[in-house]
Amino acid sequence: MIDNVEHDEMELPKPSSNRGGSSKGGLPPTSKDKLLNPRFKLKRERREKEMEEREKKKEDQIYSKNNEDKPKEEDQKVQIVYMKPNGSHIFQILMEFHQVYSILYFIIEILIFIYKAFNFVYPDKNNHIIVLEIIALVFYLFIQFGRFYFGSLGNRAEASTFVLMCIIFSFGIVYSYVHYLCLQTYVLRIEIITNSVGIGLWGFEVIFGILAFLGISGKESGI
Repeated sequence: MIDNVEHDEMELPKPSSNRGGSSKGGLPPTSKDKLLNPRFKLKRERREKEMEEREKKKEDQIYSKNNEDKPKEEDQKVQIVYMKPNGSHIFQILMEFHQVYSILYFIIEILIFIYKAFNFVYPDKNNHIIVLEIIALVFYLFIQFGRFYFGSLGNRAEASTFVLMCIIFSFGIVYSYVHYLCLQTYVLRIEIITNSVGIGLWGFEVIFGILAFLGISGKESGI
């Protein structure tokens, strides 16, 4: 026998809403009311506008700052590019050319002294003179390159003190040229040419060195 079992049917609770007593499902009453409320829409639109205005203000501030910085950078570039140097380009070129000439002059003079030692007879009292003249030639080379160092440094860095030192040391160089031109025991024709060229270069260097010194010292004193 099959027992008849009665099944009780239980009704599920229906969703209830506080608005109008309606039993239809949907969003919670609070969020639904906010979405339907026109005041909430206006507030949301105002907030969005305020956010947009703030972003525009930030962009305008950044743009204005960039525009203010650009003229300053351009002015600095103009000052650096169009700044007139007070050093002398001709003075620098003469010193560089004279450096090369000094090395050639030293080599030529050493060869000439070797030729003189084997082909000329020095007096008995003056046997040591040729040695002293060779030593003086070595000192000439050291003084010459020391002078070039101070002159180039002063001309490029626009320091009048170094340019003045270069001019002062140059008088020792011209004495060396004059000595080997007419004061040594034996003077050859090639020595007349080499020493005359050296004196000419010295003269141009002194002239343009003085001009460079005056220009640099005038800038340092604010003239």
